[in-house]
Amino acid sequence: MSAVIPGAGTNRRIARRIRVIVADEDAEIAFGLDDLVGAYWDIVHTATEAGTIRELRVGGADVLVVAYDLGGLRGPAIADAARSVYPEPAVVIVTDDHSPSREAEARRAGVLAYEPKPVDASRLLRILMGFVNARRRLAAGRTSG
Repeated sequence: MSAVIPGAGTNRRIARRIRVIVADEDAEIAFGLDDLVGAYWDIVHTATEAGTIRELRVGGADVLVVAYDLGGLRGPAIADAARSVYPEPAVVIVTDDHSPSREAEARRAGVLAYEPKPVDASRLLRILMGFVNARRRLAAGRTSG
C-alpha cells in the first residue's frame, strides 16, 4: 500500500491513504469514522447505490461499509455490484436486522464483517484496522522477496 516516488536517483516509499466508502442513508457511521481516523484515511459518504458505484469508479476503495438495505439492492447483492465495478474492497455490512440467516448469507458472499446497528465506531475501526494491517503485511511479503 505504498507508491514508489522517483527522486534524485533514489526510490522513496510513501504510504497511500486508506479509502473507505460508507454507503448508508444515515451519515452517522461516516462521521464517526471521520472523527476517529479522518486525518489519516479518506472517508467518503454516499447515500445511494448509484453514488457508491460512482465513488468506486472514480477512486476505488480499500473498504466498503454498506447498509444491508441500500436503494434497490440488499446485502450480498450490494457487495457483488460493488465488486463488479472495483474488485478490491473488503465489504462490511451494517444492519438493523440481526437474524442469523442474513448474517450467514452475507458471510457466504465473502463479506469481512456483519455488524449490528447502532454501530460501535471503535469496534468497526478495530475490524478495519485488522483488515488494513493484514493487507499491508501481504503486500510487504510480495515486494520483499
